[in-house]
Amino acid sequence: MYEFEGIKAATVLVSHLLGVKPGETVVVTVDTGSDLEAAKAISAAVYACGGKPVLVSHICPGTMGKSGDPVLPVEALTAILKVCDVWVELDSSGLMFTTPYDRAVKENKKLRHICLGSADIELLVRCIGRVDLAMMYELERRLISLLADAKEIRITTPAGTDVGFRQHPKHPILGSGDLLTGHAGPGSYTLPGALAWAPDLDTVAGTIVFDGAIGVPAVNLSVLKSPIVLEVRAGKIVKISGGPEAKKLEAYLKSFNHPQTLRLAHTGLGFNPGAITRCRFGNMLEDERIWGATHWGIGEISAGLIPDSPVVAPMHCDGTCLASTVTADGVVIVEQGEFVHKDLVEPAKQLKVARV
Repeated sequence: MYEFEGIKAATVLVSHLLGVKPGETVVVTVDTGSDLEAAKAISAAVYACGGKPVLVSHICPGTMGKSGDPVLPVEALTAILKVCDVWVELDSSGLMFTTPYDRAVKENKKLRHICLGSADIELLVRCIGRVDLAMMYELERRLISLLADAKEIRITTPAGTDVGFRQHPKHPILGSGDLLTGHAGPGSYTLPGALAWAPDLDTVAGTIVFDGAIGVPAVNLSVLKSPIVLEVRAGKIVKISGGPEAKKLEAYLKSFNHPQTLRLAHTGLGFNPGAITRCRFGNMLEDERIWGATHWGIGEISAGLIPDSPVVAPMHCDGTCLASTVTADGVVIVEQGEFVHKDLVEPAKQLKVARV
């Protein structure tokens, strides 16, 4: 599938986004739930531009975060990630927030890392190869400016989300930035097409309704059949309601007996025109990038989101709220999934133009 298009997408990823140079060592990690065709295409693109690809496969932990450490080859993964130049993460359960990830980003000061979740060839084509990266950068730049200048944010959705919070003046709003312009420096990146940030979490209050997807492979939660409703007070989840999937999530979060697993970690906003929710199991990194969807993270908070005081927890998961309306200081920026602010209309329109 997408044999020619896949080669192009992998080349864009390796040469433009990650800027792989001749002689650089590029580690591609996969687990037994990953798509090997995508890994092979990326590795071939690395080799074609003069890099040295290393493909590393390991068992799928079936859970995200440090709860997966016991079944991971922690020391072996850490050793290779500490010395490579570039790391492309295609692990279906994700290595972000695991011990090898923490050690690599802390100790390997030259590392350029990108997490693509369980990306397959189709995702690479839709979300990278067919995207106008320059226009995505322009939309992202303007979005960050609007959100960073705001003091109060409110998010609502047709499914019932109604949550408000204050922005934190010292917490960054993370996007793809230099990744999109081809000038990526050392750091940890994710699939382009979304913003993520930690607001003043103690001020988050209201109702969050996950009606798209939630990524908890440990208990078989992905694309949702029925909404999960979270009641939040001061950043803490005080009630979870809904159908059987809500009960699964509640039991999972409480099973850790850790206070952070019932607290919010971050919010975010998607704007990748190629992102979709697929079948029974999606890829949360893709779901978070669905046009006009917002998402919320629960559990561990990385140093990228809270530079001065990251919060360690045994797990991390994210859920999505579709067709969101986002208001900043009373001004509507996004309305039911469409970018309506005057500064966003034109770049959003151009970004949605189909490309081959």
